Amino acid sequence: MAAQEKFELLMQEIEKFLSTEGFRRSGKYFRKQMPDGKVRWNIEPQKSRYNTADEVKFTFWVHAQWKHRTAWYQDWEPKKTWYGGAGGRIGDLMPKKQDTWWEITDKTSIEFLGEQINAVFDSSVLPFLRQFQSEQDIKNYLRACSNDSMRRNYPHSLTMLAFDLLEKKPQSEIEKSVENVQRLGKINLVSKSAVEEAIQRVLKTYGSN
Repeated sequence: MAAQEKFELLMQEIEKFLSTEGFRRSGKYFRKQMPDGKVRWNIEPQKSRYNTADEVKFTFWVHAQWKHRTAWYQDWEPKKTWYGGAGGRIGDLMPKKQDTWWEITDKTSIEFLGEQINAVFDSSVLPFLRQFQSEQDIKNYLRACSNDSMRRNYPHSLTMLAFDLLEKKPQSEIEKSVENVQRLGKINLVSKSAVEEAIQRVLKTYGSN
């Protein structure tokens, strides 16, 4: 059996497991929507661009999605209904925090590999996603990341500026957020003009005082 055919059989095994958790498969995606319709969980397999008929390498993207457009998106970027709120590659959610890919060849046991991946979903992916039952859960998570994994992340600082504007924070706090965007833009070697353009776009979109 060709590796590509085995990959589809593997997706069927994953679908069986995730369906017990309320997920539904839509094309290549596995999704579960929260009762309020404002948050959904999304698991997306990604194949390597170098795959062949005899070998398939793949990983997964895992996100709690919401309908808020990402703050650092530029105006020309197409608008969608759902955007990634919290999450990333599956390896980031696993204990070793390493980018993780699996491989299928003619010797691969789909039953064994399916059990292995479903175990990762059970131990790492689902516990991560269960944190996000509402939009506020996503917002709280992103706020917390500002003091941890995202404290030096320039795009994330634009998201925090947007949050401050939406929450109508005092002008002094808005100014601190703007200064943080400028500082992180400089640290991450983003041109000053690009930083200022991004700030003005966020202020215009989310409302400045």
